[in-house]
Amino acid sequence: MTKRAKKQPPISLRAYAAHRKVSVEAVSKAVTSGRLRASVVKVGGQPKIRDVELADREWDANTRPRV
Repeated sequence: MTKRAKKQPPISLRAYAAHRKVSVEAVSKAVTSGRLRASVVKVGGQPKIRDVELADREWDANTRPRV
C-alpha cells in the first residue's frame, strides 16, 4: 500500500517569495503578468500559491534570470 501525499493548504505570495528568495513584488508581478498561472488560486479574493512545486516549475520556465 502506498501513502498519498497530504495536500498542503495554499501559501501566501509572501511565503512563496521567501521560498524563492525574491521580493513579494516579484512574485506579485509574476502572478499579474501570467507567468504564474496554473499554480495560483484565489482564496478570499487574494491570490495564493496552491502548489509550490508547480509554481517552481512555472517560475523556472517563464522567468528570465537577471544579468
